[in-house]
Amino acid sequence: DVSDEELAKAQACEDATINNFYIRGFTVEGFPRNGIQTRWVEGFEFIRNESANNLNNGIYPTLSANGLVQNNVSYGSLDTAMWVAGSENVRVIGNELFGSTIGFEITVANNVWVTQNRIYGNTVGVGLFHPNAAGNPPTAVMANWVIEQNDIFDNNLPNPAVSGTFQSALPPGIGILLAGVSDHVIAKNTVADNDFVGIAVLGWCTAVSLGDPARNCVNAPPIWDPSANNNRISQNRLSGNGGAPPPIGLPGADILYLQTPPPFGPEPGTGNCFEKNKPSGFTSFAST
Repeated sequence: DVSDEELAKAQACEDATINNFYIRGFTVEGFPRNGIQTRWVEGFEFIRNESANNLNNGIYPTLSANGLVQNNVSYGSLDTAMWVAGSENVRVIGNELFGSTIGFEITVANNVWVTQNRIYGNTVGVGLFHPNAAGNPPTAVMANWVIEQNDIFDNNLPNPAVSGTFQSALPPGIGILLAGVSDHVIAKNTVADNDFVGIAVLGWCTAVSLGDPARNCVNAPPIWDPSANNNRISQNRLSGNGGAPPPIGLPGADILYLQTPPPFGPEPGTGNCFEKNKPSGFTSFAST
């Protein structure tokens, strides 16, 4: 039996928030779950660490706020090399992310700025995903994810994820994938040599139906609007994408826009802007 005093101490520990957590210069390797993870941390910095072959996620700030993740190296994860989840006001600068199912991922977060990172050699370079793909419930605001001035290339790794997971259904060859998320900016990135698509903007239901019909929005109804709305895809430099698309019935392209509007689907998809992407001859495919 646990005494009332012991119970109160345990509850106090659970309710406490850690402030000003700093980790620098560590190598974290070979763990079966996560390499470096925060939960309920206010003010954190991950600087110049290495995450190697941690099999779930490499570097994983979650349920935390006001953080800096800078100049780290992360690779060899079956889920994500670096994942910002359930967090707000996070800067992700100058990291090298490779050799994983997903190089960099955001879910259920607010105000995340991602710049000057090198993301390559993954199945999907950058994944920005609907709350159905997250371990945390949606919050009132999940906006302003800014992905700018990154090098995202050669993300053609055969998918190593554990069978039956959401990640295992991702086709290789995608540079940046927005699936059912809204109010974000993808700008001034160099996106090159991804075999399927450079930048893809998809409704959530469309995306999961293409990847794994068993996980579609009939069998797993969306807990949030599944449309991708009000995203700005601007001034990206695209080259060499779409040369070897997977056999799922879609052509390869530099830019792919695909949603299933009513009455055939739940994704009206409004307010998305594609502007000033370069060069002028980039390839594209769109449902509308």
